[in-house]
Amino acid sequence: MNGLHIAILTPGFAVDEADTNCVPALQDFLLALRRQHPPIALTVFTLRYPHTKRRYNWHGIAVVPANGRQLRFPLSLMSWTRLASSFVGVMRRTPIGIVHSFWLGECAFLGERLSGLYGLPHVVTMMGQEVAVPNRHAGLLKSQRTTFVAVSEFQRQELLKFTGHDANHVIPWGLDATNQNHSGTRDIDVIGVGSLSDVKDFATFLNVIALLREVKPTLRCHIAGDGPLRPALEAQAKQLGLAANVTFDGRVSRERVFELMRRSRVLLHTSRFESFGLVFAEALACGARIVSRGVGIAEGGPNWAVCETPAEMAACTSEFLALPALMPEHPDTLSGTVRAYHALYGTLVDPVLSAERAKASGQTA
Repeated sequence: MNGLHIAILTPGFAVDEADTNCVPALQDFLLALRRQHPPIALTVFTLRYPHTKRRYNWHGIAVVPANGRQLRFPLSLMSWTRLASSFVGVMRRTPIGIVHSFWLGECAFLGERLSGLYGLPHVVTMMGQEVAVPNRHAGLLKSQRTTFVAVSEFQRQELLKFTGHDANHVIPWGLDATNQNHSGTRDIDVIGVGSLSDVKDFATFLNVIALLREVKPTLRCHIAGDGPLRPALEAQAKQLGLAANVTFDGRVSRERVFELMRRSRVLLHTSRFESFGLVFAEALACGARIVSRGVGIAEGGPNWAVCETPAEMAACTSEFLALPALMPEHPDTLSGTVRAYHALYGTLVDPVLSAERAKASGQTA
């Protein structure tokens, strides 16, 4: 696949190389793909963020923003047109071989149309809970041209349950080994990581911490993340008497999240949905045990308790806090994810190349 040019369509992407918080999983994937397969050319078309029309390079990868911001339909049609026009321009200069869209949403819709226009293979990676909520783009799942990829068996089953359609492949999202470091002092008992939104359910997190505080008054907890529910959660923490026990770190860099995880004994993850849950792999790699609901790649074991009720979560967290510190575990790395996608790209591109060669031979004859 030397010379292959892949168009990446995503709602948002890093505004520069210092912006490590914007879709970090996609950032890691693209960097790993470049490391493992340097001949592959990549162009990132981003629909809504960053808020600019200026093209730029990110670690040597071209990024073409459409500046869609948060505009709703029909105002969003302008950014759709801008992205499509940019795609056509790039296609003229450097022909694209595969369109790879992220999330089953607007980008998948545009990727379907653009791939159809040029007769290109189209891959859609379903990254979140778009598989389990009302989704006006779910009709794309009927496409015979597009290959749909789930990031976990859990997400695949949710897709089947809510849409009646199956994914073509399940490719787990690995962890970038370059982000894995040795742990240090474990001075944080419990950490929560994620956006302060309804689905992450940090209200339950605080209720669990309140139960734990009854038996361990000196409990030290951190919440790394920000979101619309922060004022309500801070008020809840105060009402529960947890002001001295819970630190709201707000929006912090990814590097800071890893630092906090390496200081933590337990990741308490009360989210009601995860398509994969990269935070799980990150916690284990940082040496933190996990208490979570049965979402994403959650799997019970000696260092991972899958629970449902606050009482169960509190009991399991208490048991883990009584154990010696955990040595960092190294789950599947991102290199395996890249190998799987590279193999998938190969199966999609080779038939296209064969057809083109056959056509060329026929014309020559």
